[in-house]
Amino acid sequence: MEVLEGYSDSGSEVLAKLLACYAAYEDGLTALAASDAQTLVAFSTQIKYTQLYLTHEYFKLMEAFGSVA
Repeated sequence: MEVLEGYSDSGSEVLAKLLACYAAYEDGLTALAASDAQTLVAFSTQIKYTQLYLTHEYFKLMEAFGSVA
């Protein structure tokens, strides 16, 4: 991703969306890894919501790719 970030000033909307999606994935997974859930049920719930969040970010990325075509 560091290589792609070097092109972030190119003005490409798709690249900006890709970088935003990657950042969202990284943030979501980092938060999940740092979870202080006290029970398995609580952690399972966090996993579920993280998965939904990441799926939503993926669909936003696919919409950006579709708008280019």
